Amino acid sequence: MDSLEQLREDLWIRWRGAFDRIGELRTLKVARDDGKLYSNSARFNLSDFRPDSFPAGGRVLKEQPREANFYYVYRLDESGRPVHMSARHEFNRIDWEGIYLYSNTEAEYIEFCLQTKVVNDYARIAFQNALPVTLQHFKVNGGGSHLAGHNGKKAIDFVASSPSNYYIAVEEYDSVTGRINSGRALSEGLGTPLTRSVLEYSYSESGKLLQVTRTQDTGWKTTDYAAQTATSISDLADRLSDKIAANVIESLKKIDFASPLLSVELFYRQVTNYVPHIIAVTERDFLANPGPVATLDQKHWIDLTDQDFEPEMTEFTERLNADEEWDPGTSMLRKAALLVQQQLPHVLPAADCFVAFPIDWEFEGQDLHAILKECGATSEALTKLKTIGWLEE
Repeated sequence: MDSLEQLREDLWIRWRGAFDRIGELRTLKVARDDGKLYSNSARFNLSDFRPDSFPAGGRVLKEQPREANFYYVYRLDESGRPVHMSARHEFNRIDWEGIYLYSNTEAEYIEFCLQTKVVNDYARIAFQNALPVTLQHFKVNGGGSHLAGHNGKKAIDFVASSPSNYYIAVEEYDSVTGRINSGRALSEGLGTPLTRSVLEYSYSESGKLLQVTRTQDTGWKTTDYAAQTATSISDLADRLSDKIAANVIESLKKIDFASPLLSVELFYRQVTNYVPHIIAVTERDFLANPGPVATLDQKHWIDLTDQDFEPEMTEFTERLNADEEWDPGTSMLRKAALLVQQQLPHVLPAADCFVAFPIDWEFEGQDLHAILKECGATSEALTKLKTIGWLEE
């Protein structure tokens, strides 16, 4: 058993033991009520904690959000560190409370779903010479609120019975000359297999952390962190629009299509993922399977490489999430689609009613007509798409 596996086993023990600590919620809440901050999203992630600072990691408010169905309340100690979190989903009537505990060598976060008395979130970060040496994190799927009737300690065996019920992540770090320069990680759960990764840290000449990249044992590389630059959010969006449009067209040029392209969909998920999947439909594809906004089986989707858009994409999404303002992400992809709409017919066979468009069907399906127009579709093209049945009236 290597050190990461030992951290994982230790995490299981700590998570199980935390069920006995639910009484600390009341003690801490009453003893320390020195200040409050509110937020619409979870803040104060323990991975960001350092002995001399604890950034919220995004927008926080001094007053309770109005008419919010779900929000977080953080109680602070005299030094401004969070010591207690409470959250409530008004519609579902589910409550969560968590506590932060600090010592000279570590910090812990323990969060309970109050209705089920389940430890749905546990995290621990350990330090040596004020630098992180290990991070452990355990989350129960669904916030621990729906576990097939298993409450309290009776839920432990149920959660452990299937990786789809939990997510585990452990990391260990190597430091040189007062800063982390590399690390190793292990993760599993939520239906994904056990994965090992290597972490790489890059710094500026002045010592500022610029980027953290993660390379999985499969070779897949992602960017965990990108430092905020002086570039405006609109300039970042323009760069990404150009990059995405160019990558979409280059990816399509590698395919030998049997007939002209009818549509190119940039499928994405708001908030979580702005590197789109590409769904290209030809006239022949549509004739074989006619219907509104014809698509292909997912195995025919084209995946772009996330790392081709780094570090700009990570900086961009971190800034969107921190500001809780996601419209620039939507606008960025619509501009990318407009560029595809304008440029693709010059390099690939395309129908005279060809359209390119980005969409998150969960939130934007009803806006398709407006999206198509914004992305350069002419009224003549829309009329023809309606005539052939690709677009509904």
